[in-house]
Amino acid sequence: IADGLRIAASVSSTPMSWVAAWDNSFLGRQGMRTLINNPRAWWHAAKASHRAMFSEGAAQLIDDQLVAHPKYAQAQQAGLEHTALSTAAPYGAAEEMSAYLRPGEKIPVIGRFLRGADRAFTTSGNIMRHDPFYRMAEHMGNKWTLADYKGFADLLNVTTGRGRLGSLITVQQYLNAFIISTRNVAAEFQYPFQMFRGTKATKRIAAKWLVKEAAAYVSLLLALKAAGLRAGVNPDDRETFGRVIIGKTHFDIIPSGRRTAVTTVWRIGQKLHLREWPSPQPKYGEESLGDIASGFLSRKAPPLLSTIKMLKTGKDFKGDSISPKDALLSGMVIPWNEQDIYEAWTEESPLMAVAVA
Repeated sequence: IADGLRIAASVSSTPMSWVAAWDNSFLGRQGMRTLINNPRAWWHAAKASHRAMFSEGAAQLIDDQLVAHPKYAQAQQAGLEHTALSTAAPYGAAEEMSAYLRPGEKIPVIGRFLRGADRAFTTSGNIMRHDPFYRMAEHMGNKWTLADYKGFADLLNVTTGRGRLGSLITVQQYLNAFIISTRNVAAEFQYPFQMFRGTKATKRIAAKWLVKEAAAYVSLLLALKAAGLRAGVNPDDRETFGRVIIGKTHFDIIPSGRRTAVTTVWRIGQKLHLREWPSPQPKYGEESLGDIASGFLSRKAPPLLSTIKMLKTGKDFKGDSISPKDALLSGMVIPWNEQDIYEAWTEESPLMAVAVA
């Protein structure tokens, strides 16, 4: 049974190796919080991850430097996550996107390209966690207790998508076959509550970071709206919330996973506040808990499951009709970033395609 589950998880996860690998998206997804709250660490990670993407030796050298730091042992004692570069490392020791890539890295030629994305993701995450921790440890020294450092390490883990799964960590590989990056999804929901977790010092830092992040997103979206672009800060407006729309092309200002988490919690909170849900007999057209959960999971489903759903319903994730051929191409063959560029080219203009790229 265990072997069967591992094979099923690998079959479901392997298409992720192809469609998600051709970029360095960690910097703009899991890394956005670091960009806002620790720009120095983000810039360090951006430079190092691109070096790592094109060189195995550079990636190993960067990792060795992190491990050789005088505060590394303290970071490990505090529980700061250090994900492994080695393809032989256990599943849970890898960045989640890297874990998706590693089965495909065994494929001749293609594996070399996947390995580059793996190194970039791993290096980005490690630097975004370790750089702020090292600087904080050097600054606070013995003024902080071990509990403070543990609280700060936990905050950095969650900030970079390494959410807590508790006892479910033992089945993470199987969960990731049905939900893209389970720990990152958990982190999106856990992050707002970090202000209530840890010591007084780390709660204060978490609250400060949350306010800075919200202010940064809202300010940017309002500025874009004031400039005459379609941009939204209202979670009720599913089309524009957290993004700017130019013609038929949308650019996510708030990363998609974060936006999905916010809108899901917002919609549930509204219904609870208005006492419209749960109700024994929902009104016609009213969303049930199942509808909300299904909508969330459908946006976080891996390529294989998304493709099966498109083939079954004849509709893509936007609700538009799609042929079986296009469902297979968009679901499991054409990399996500290439799809975005191609759509911008065909629906807008070559200039928009360049902007998307």
